[in-house]
Amino acid sequence: MFCDNCGKSMPDNSPACGYCGQLFMAPAGAAAISAPYVAASYAAPPRQPSTAPLFVTQIFRSALGALEKGQIIRTGVALALRILGALVLLGGIYLVIETLKLAFNLPTTATIGGIVAAALLGGATFAIFQILYYRADSISRLGDSPFTVIPIFSILFRAWGESYATFATTLGVAGCLFTWFSGMNPAKLMGSFLPVPAPPTIPMESNFVAGLAFLTVLLLAAFLVLILFYFFAEAVLVIADIALNVRSLVKAEAPSAH
Repeated sequence: MFCDNCGKSMPDNSPACGYCGQLFMAPAGAAAISAPYVAASYAAPPRQPSTAPLFVTQIFRSALGALEKGQIIRTGVALALRILGALVLLGGIYLVIETLKLAFNLPTTATIGGIVAAALLGGATFAIFQILYYRADSISRLGDSPFTVIPIFSILFRAWGESYATFATTLGVAGCLFTWFSGMNPAKLMGSFLPVPAPPTIPMESNFVAGLAFLTVLLLAAFLVLILFYFFAEAVLVIADIALNVRSLVKAEAPSAH
């Protein structure tokens, strides 16, 4: 049995705690415990003054308890996602500026297409910023569970798939419009920003077909990556669910084995 006051372990049916002197309630019909008996047989040890090591130990105990429950990890990952969202927003501003610089060095019609592409890219980075903040809030609202990291990874997989799909789709639309406006291969304008290799066989003889080919390739990449990372997000949850069911079966079979 354990003392309700200090938590120390002691023999069953002990009338009082041998560490702190806490009296235990006698069961119905039992004789009352005399105070002298308690004082003589279960005298509490002298209290030690509080010291710095004890205080530090308590801090670590609280910190490790919060870490085990997932509070620290969830808070840290959510904060990291918000910081990443802010960096994406700053990177989007840089991307828009660089795209505009390139666009204004091109012929007039290509400049128009470059301005449209820059506006779309700015919108895409703002959308990714929103995705990361939304997923950070989802992680913050996770409750306690037997698994700390698996639910977080599930959300991170979704965030990555959604962010990639948003960026790739926007680049596809921007590149398609740029091709229609300028008659140029969009890889020349945004080649270093493409999330996939530029299609090597785009038929540039027809601006319309070339733009559609560029858009199709990036839409296909966006869709496949989104499906793949959603699959990863659901797979880790299924693995966790299997582990919980196996644990429940083992606990249920343990008493019958005895």
